[in-house]
Amino acid sequence: MVTGGVLAAVIAAASVYVVIRLTGPAGDTASAVSPTAAPSGTAASPTASNTPVPSVSPSPSAALGCSSGTNVADGRDPFGGCWPGPNTTGVPAGVNLVKYDGPCTISRDGTVISAKLVKCDLQIRAANVVIEKSHIDGTVYAEISNASFTVTDSTVNASPEGIRQTTGVGQSNFTLRRTEVIGGNRGVYCHLNCTIVDSWIHGQKIKDDWHASAVRMGERTTITHNTMVCDAPVQPDPEGSCSATLTGYGDFTPIRNNAIRHNLFLATAYAAYCAYGGSTKGKPHSGQTSNIVFDNNVFQKGKAKGSACALYGPIGDYDPAVSGNAWTNNRFDDGTVIPSKRY
Repeated sequence: MVTGGVLAAVIAAASVYVVIRLTGPAGDTASAVSPTAAPSGTAASPTASNTPVPSVSPSPSAALGCSSGTNVADGRDPFGGCWPGPNTTGVPAGVNLVKYDGPCTISRDGTVISAKLVKCDLQIRAANVVIEKSHIDGTVYAEISNASFTVTDSTVNASPEGIRQTTGVGQSNFTLRRTEVIGGNRGVYCHLNCTIVDSWIHGQKIKDDWHASAVRMGERTTITHNTMVCDAPVQPDPEGSCSATLTGYGDFTPIRNNAIRHNLFLATAYAAYCAYGGSTKGKPHSGQTSNIVFDNNVFQKGKAKGSACALYGPIGDYDPAVSGNAWTNNRFDDGTVIPSKRY
């Protein structure tokens, strides 16, 4: 599969798979942002009470050099590093992937899956499960309260055999780091207590009246220095489309205590907005929204209607008057400040 100037190939030989990455031409170049804040990982903005603050470095593989673009996947970010993309996420080059023959339901605490090619949905029913340097053709999901997992330096393809209505990674108590997530109608869903960092989330697949998004946030979601886009094409059914790259509605849980910092929202011609801010009305948990922090994010303008990241603008249903909400130094990729106001 060729994406973003990178060829990623998996070559099978005697049940061992070698991951190869070859750097190719860079993508389109956008104008640079002139940031007024320090790189993520320092005290850059107000922090809402009870809002999780990540202690991570947001500059994956900066030593390897970025692509020639700015504010594109794998391109230069405004913080002295590179945005996540095909070169900086997924299985590291040179890792030999061995076919996974373990259980698809993980019920043993501390299980480690390393350098494996997994061909099933992984149901996490144990604590402190580690998935690293692996390619998963399927989903990774924890639904019970005492389950937890980390996915690092891996690729998750939620729909390897075609269009599938599912979520790639979810739902609670997980950390996603330097991981590429593709497929499904939703890349990542955090119901409760999740960290998503330095990852590349894109390539959703839908049909009929399905809705799509890259990430859906609930409670205690920390989203730091990712490259994200909802790029599933609009369907003939007018109801079938991307809702936004980042969604958050109060259908299943209050939208609160979420921190969205130093991310790149790629422009999309297929979504209403690039992000929703949690104040959507008419939901079971509407009115319980609080502590939503958007800080130092970059929104590509793109070529959609109005050149404002998505069809109707960078963000919808965001209210700065809500308790604990903060909107700080969020900009378009040409440096234009996106004002703090009700959207």
